[in-house]
Amino acid sequence: MKKSDLFFIFISLAFTVIFLNCTSNSLKGIGLELLFLSIGLITIFILNKKKLLIPINLKNINCSIVLYTVVLSLLASLLTAYVVCTFSYFNLNYLFQKSASYKITLLSIFTTIIISPICEEMLFRAAILGILIRKIPVHLSIFIQCIIFAFLHGLSFKTVTFYTALIGGFILGYVFYYTKSILSSILCHSIYNFMSIFAGILSFKISNTSTLILCLLLCSISIYLTVYCITKIKTLSKQPFSQ
Repeated sequence: MKKSDLFFIFISLAFTVIFLNCTSNSLKGIGLELLFLSIGLITIFILNKKKLLIPINLKNINCSIVLYTVVLSLLASLLTAYVVCTFSYFNLNYLFQKSASYKITLLSIFTTIIISPICEEMLFRAAILGILIRKIPVHLSIFIQCIIFAFLHGLSFKTVTFYTALIGGFILGYVFYYTKSILSSILCHSIYNFMSIFAGILSFKISNTSTLILCLLLCSISIYLTVYCITKIKTLSKQPFSQ
């Protein structure tokens, strides 16, 4: 057991408590993300027999894998937009959470594209998925962590956020599994969140059947390209994930 590992976990927990007790909602949001990070670090620490072994694995990352990871994050953004469009066509308004308008600030952007990807990938991919793939089949493991990831974002299967997060969790799960590196899933998550910031500004609504058909066609193409990119990353990976 390294004292530096425990110190790192302690610092994460300390900042979690500090930010969660702030009056600002933005800072409380950071506190929640740090809570995810803390739980992830503790899980990894226990999983690796009191060693904080974070799966960075730089040797598994090359230019081709980075390129396919970037493309996957863009495809995830497109698939998210198609889901929202489809829901709007069928007037599934109850799926859209009614909340105060989200104010975009420099702090919220920093949290969305930097803090959230790091903290959430440590919990959902490095920790939760890392545990599951040691116990049950890979595809089932990725599916389960998708559900957990989506539920903690949407808090109910009756919200559109649940389904958009489900898409993200699916792609991020396979990116992490095949690259064996948390850095690749953090990169994918960060770009996806960056695209989502601008997607949130736009109003994705369609009302005619022809547009819906076009939307579904583009969605099918995006799904095909997503599977293709995941397959390419699998092929380019050097070694299987340790189970």
